[in-house]
Amino acid sequence: MSAFLPDLPNELLCALAAYLPDLGDLAALLRTNRQLHSHLNSELYKCDARNKEKSRAIPWAVQHGRFDTLRHISTASASHWRAKGMTVLHLAATYNQKAMAEAFLDLPSIGVDDKEDQGFTALHLAAASGSVEVAKVLLDKGADPNVLCESDEISPLGLASMFGSIEVAELLLQHGADVNEGDAEQPPLFYAVGNEKTDVVKLLLEHGASMEFPSTEPGCTTALIQAANLGHADIVATLISHGADPLQSDTNGDTPLSMAIATTGKRRVEAVQMLLKNGAEAELTQNGGITALRQAVGSAADAQRRAWDEDADPDTEKESLELVRLLLDHGAVASASDDHGTALHCAVTLNYQKIAELLLRNNVPVNATNSEGMTALHFAVSPRCSLSPDECVDMVQLLVSNGADARALDNRGQTPLHIAAGLSLEISEILLKVSNAVADDNVLAARDYTGRTALHNSARFLQRNDHEATP
Repeated sequence: MSAFLPDLPNELLCALAAYLPDLGDLAALLRTNRQLHSHLNSELYKCDARNKEKSRAIPWAVQHGRFDTLRHISTASASHWRAKGMTVLHLAATYNQKAMAEAFLDLPSIGVDDKEDQGFTALHLAAASGSVEVAKVLLDKGADPNVLCESDEISPLGLASMFGSIEVAELLLQHGADVNEGDAEQPPLFYAVGNEKTDVVKLLLEHGASMEFPSTEPGCTTALIQAANLGHADIVATLISHGADPLQSDTNGDTPLSMAIATTGKRRVEAVQMLLKNGAEAELTQNGGITALRQAVGSAADAQRRAWDEDADPDTEKESLELVRLLLDHGAVASASDDHGTALHCAVTLNYQKIAELLLRNNVPVNATNSEGMTALHFAVSPRCSLSPDECVDMVQLLVSNGADARALDNRGQTPLHIAAGLSLEISEILLKVSNAVADDNVLAARDYTGRTALHNSARFLQRNDHEATP
């Protein structure tokens, strides 16, 4: 068909083109024949102009600096000069097309501070994309360096900080940008720290950026807490060198140290080390009385997550061990406890044998109890730890060899033997393995709050599991 189409009158060809309102279909037709392309190329631009905000030609022409294509668009009466919610000036800023920006600023219909559909000016977009040359053109033409986006109150400097566009940030500051302009809770420094743009952080601090982010909501209210939460040691050091207080807590009661410990990934060790080196207190507790040492080891919730997460980091225990060493070296007290117990309780719960050994060498009281009266030995044989039989044996032997009391009673009157005896056949076998070390008549005769002994619990377990036993 394409062989005879070029022979048709132009008027008929234009009429046929009108029946192909989709730009892609018309472009496909024109690609079949060079003569067709010559006859109907103008119709292609008219079709694109009819699509208005969905124009493909305008963004392409601006991105590639094609003034000839823009002339075709102009001939096709694309008077709106908009595409994808933006004017051609916004597009020039996005694609760093200096010559295009200069040309468009001469158009009477385009203002230097005009906003696109989301409320951003061309200067915002130049800052976000690192378009230094266009940003300079805009600023020289009087663009407001402190204009805020209507939707989220972010300034051009905020976007330059977010995307690490340091040259644009320097240019904005030279043209009078307010280093703290924007949403009070999220000024430029907030974006620079949050996106780990160290060079921009330094630049903003050198220009007097505030390191506090006033907030009515709980959360990170200082740049240092934000950096610590990311585990970024370099930014932590930079902020402290500019006067950030390593002891200042946020509205939740969290400190930079507690946030650094709580973060994930291998960088947290470096961040904790940097904080301790610069005055953070290893004994400081966070909201709820949780000690840094216990937080560094982990929790039962951490153990549960590890058990279910196939992608759990196998180096977690190694990192925790490094954190515990750091804290102990900087004065953390191994015996410190809260309602959940000591750091030893946590180490036992997570089966962190090396951490338990380290804590015991640092004089953690092996028979210290939590709010339920349970010792670490109670924990070792209880279901909450989910230790394998072999792991349980190793942990029990470690605790017993360091003076753990098998006769210790919790608030329910139960000894570790009571708990283990009613748990499972495997745990009963563990008891036999350690009985020579921990069992005596007094232990076996001890009764809990229900009046039962460990032997009662063991017999009940055997009955529940269809074993022959006499209670």
